[in-house]
Amino acid sequence: MVKTPNNRFNRTAPFVTVCAARFARSRTNRANPLRGTGLPVKRMFCGRFARGIGDSMISKNISIFDLVFAHYIYKHLTQYDDSLSELFRVTEKRIDFTKKDHVLSLLIWLNKWGCRNISKKSYVNLVSELTNWWESKYEIIYNGIFSKENVIELFDSLSQIVVSTNDIKTIHFGPTATSKTLFAIFPKHFIPWDKKIREEYMDCGIGYYSYLYDSLEMIKSIKKECREKKIKWETVKNEEFKGYISDLKLIDEFMWVIKSNAFQINKNEITSMCRY
Repeated sequence: MVKTPNNRFNRTAPFVTVCAARFARSRTNRANPLRGTGLPVKRMFCGRFARGIGDSMISKNISIFDLVFAHYIYKHLTQYDDSLSELFRVTEKRIDFTKKDHVLSLLIWLNKWGCRNISKKSYVNLVSELTNWWESKYEIIYNGIFSKENVIELFDSLSQIVVSTNDIKTIHFGPTATSKTLFAIFPKHFIPWDKKIREEYMDCGIGYYSYLYDSLEMIKSIKKECREKKIKWETVKNEEFKGYISDLKLIDEFMWVIKSNAFQINKNEITSMCRY
């Protein structure tokens, strides 16, 4: 039986357990993983490109409940954190691209996190390419000055690295692997950016910066609710998020649930089912 978290904010533990089981069974339906589960299904995004920073259609007013519920679903239905923990163990949470074992561990982790454009055959070439990228951007990375211009430069330069090429096409490192690599380097400053989430943004460094901005606005919304309820955010993190890595990692889990898997978190609907 799935154990429920110690939770002052989520009083829906029995339903959450059932929900998680239904959600897991539904994963076989790739078109809409929640179809047939009896759970609320709604496509929340229209696929429009964001026109500017903070101008996307993604709601930034999320609640503590949203984050806690999404974290519970994510932790019990994926093993993504296991592979991330292994990467952090090998690199001691400080990836050094001049060390071959660090770069290889990163590439293996990217594969486990869904970056299928990176083949094992490309590892040797990518070790060299990523090391060169690292050395060319080292000053920006370790000065820790993540201005809009620097974020866009880091993102676009990494995304354009060639993974492999043939007579038909050239495969680049791409936005998904780029965002996850930046996250692995600085998990407190960057956030993964999967394909379905990118539907709301321009598919480049400008779009990524806009998504990063929106994610930070979501965190502000959570902290505002904490202040209104006279709850310390540190207390919430300690009680609800076992293995906490960063605020942006929690936003990524939330987006994985509601966007990548089209799950609409409706607190009223969820809590109403708990009477059974």
